[in-house]
Amino acid sequence: MIVFGLIMGLGFLSGIPAAPARADLGHPGTAAGASPLVPAAGPAKPTLTLTPSSGVVGITVTANGTAFTADTTIAKFTFNGATPATQTCTAQTTSATGNFSCTFVVPANVPGNYFVNATGSDAASDNASAVFTIPAPAIALSPSSAVSGSVVAVSGSGFTRLKTITTFTFNGATPALQSCLAQPISGTGTWSCTFVAPSELPGQYTVAATGSDGVPDNATAVFTVPATTVTLYLATPFSTYTVLPSTVDLNLTVTNSPITPTNTLLWLNITDYITGVICGSNNISAMVTAASPAAGSSFVTEYISFPLTSAYFTSALAACPALSVDSAWVNMTATVNGGANGIGVATGYQYGFCNLVVGIGWCVPTVSSFVYTPPTSLLHVSQVSGQIYTYSLYANYSGQYTGKVLVTIYTPSGTGVVFSYNLRWNGTTPTVVTWVETTPATYPYTLSVSSAYGTYNTSGSLVVSPATYVYTNETSWTNSTFIPGLSAGAAGSLLLVVGLIVGMIVAIVVGRRVWGGPKPAPAQPWTPKTTGAANECSVCGRSFATPEELAAHSKSEHGMQ
Repeated sequence: MIVFGLIMGLGFLSGIPAAPARADLGHPGTAAGASPLVPAAGPAKPTLTLTPSSGVVGITVTANGTAFTADTTIAKFTFNGATPATQTCTAQTTSATGNFSCTFVVPANVPGNYFVNATGSDAASDNASAVFTIPAPAIALSPSSAVSGSVVAVSGSGFTRLKTITTFTFNGATPALQSCLAQPISGTGTWSCTFVAPSELPGQYTVAATGSDGVPDNATAVFTVPATTVTLYLATPFSTYTVLPSTVDLNLTVTNSPITPTNTLLWLNITDYITGVICGSNNISAMVTAASPAAGSSFVTEYISFPLTSAYFTSALAACPALSVDSAWVNMTATVNGGANGIGVATGYQYGFCNLVVGIGWCVPTVSSFVYTPPTSLLHVSQVSGQIYTYSLYANYSGQYTGKVLVTIYTPSGTGVVFSYNLRWNGTTPTVVTWVETTPATYPYTLSVSSAYGTYNTSGSLVVSPATYVYTNETSWTNSTFIPGLSAGAAGSLLLVVGLIVGMIVAIVVGRRVWGGPKPAPAQPWTPKTTGAANECSVCGRSFATPEELAAHSKSEHGMQ
């Protein structure tokens, strides 16, 4: 602000002569005001370019040089410091403009970047270089992730030209179905083939290819076999009032695998829901037909309908007589790719309940007047003393023919399961389980009680935190002024005015000291007044008796000499 006032104050100083304009002396050797001379450009520097600038050993490369000494020969041409065995560059004559063109064959070297150099008649300045790249062998897979049995395309590059692929493996073994072994390599080091992904467990596997020159004429890539998932939905649920025979409709959805009669096993299981004993397991896989995901899709759904007869329950009742009073748990289980190689073992199920009549095996109420009531439940959670991340869980519940009391704790996002346990009491003794979770967060849970009435769910959230710690985050900010009573804006405006005034005063004082202000008129020589009376002062008009008195007056009163 003071500087701005200083500039404003200078404007009040009038009458100060400006400095004389500086003459434009110009550039030495030029007239004043003329543009300076631009020095002449020096000779162009030699350059060397390669076409192509990258490739495998053995290919022919064209080298083009420019701005070398005209009408002379190329004295030296090297690749990585040595003259290539096959080349036309040495002794190549440059044109009248200093250009030349020649070829050379890339000599044997490991993958990397190499200098190519050309030297003319003057080794000190008549030379140029370029970089040539020998790429490392590589293979690419398309697709790089697919289920077993998929056809995969392989593309290789950077291999030794005009040779063949000598080994090709998937997880260390040559695939049974492939066209890669003995595949010829082109003149530029490329090749292609296909193979069928072998049967393997979900995971990542190495695909490797080796050329005729062995190492480093080899490359690898990673192929992923994704996990197979199965979802089985029972469109016709069992209930206490299901009368046999009945038709059951199933929806079987499989991801990352086709469905075939050979890779899919379908089971009908009947379990005593009170004791947990499996009373009957029936293979119904013959009802499965072949189905594959549509183009661009990773899953396929098959709709299966089969007759549920009393024969399944008659055999189950024979194995478990308690089914006449206990609740029967009927579930369907599907296992896909669960054969000898164990690929993508996955199961899905839905279940229902029924009470079996002795000797009949129908899924009907044993007592028609019996009324089933909904179960109730309550989850108890307590932190284990001295262990801040360890929790003790048990449940209180009520219900008829209660078979399972399943607590399921999910990830904070609710997308996964972190803990699951059956808290069904053992007679009159509660089942207490310990849950350890060290990541502080809020975990949703469900408590599912299955009884003859059906399944009843309650839900809630469990908060995991180190109970002895409290975390705070405080931030404060103050905007104040150094002039009490005034806001920051008012104080700024006042400072601006004061700064302007002080700046102007300083500028005037400094200006007068530098330039001295108005000067008195210079002393003038005394000149007698020619038209007035004798001895009369030409300045003030007074008359004197003698010239000597007039001279003394003019000197003392008017400063005349």
